Amino acid sequence: ERLVVLWAASYFTRLWCTYELASWIHLGKSHICFMPVSFVALAGMLTVGLFVHLQIGAVYEIFTGGIPWWLTIASLWTLSLASAFFARRHMCELGSLSSQLADFS
Repeated sequence: ERLVVLWAASYFTRLWCTYELASWIHLGKSHICFMPVSFVALAGMLTVGLFVHLQIGAVYEIFTGGIPWWLTIASLWTLSLASAFFARRHMCELGSLSSQLADFS
């Protein structure tokens, strides 16, 4: 009763994807959930970044007895910049979704 679309900016350029969505609408089913693939990249990057930060912190803890403040600041700053990049790309793609749906007929 529900169609979940793993959507990317190039989704409507593929004929099969367009046909699938048109068939679903033609059948009278209206519940469609678009899940942007770029969100997975953002979540994956945050997960990997935090994992690396924790591993480096654990190594410093073992060998030096404490985590230096500059390591925490540097890793969180890097993670913040990468998050901003992926979040911006994700939001731009979401903006193009509404225009693609408006043009879909």
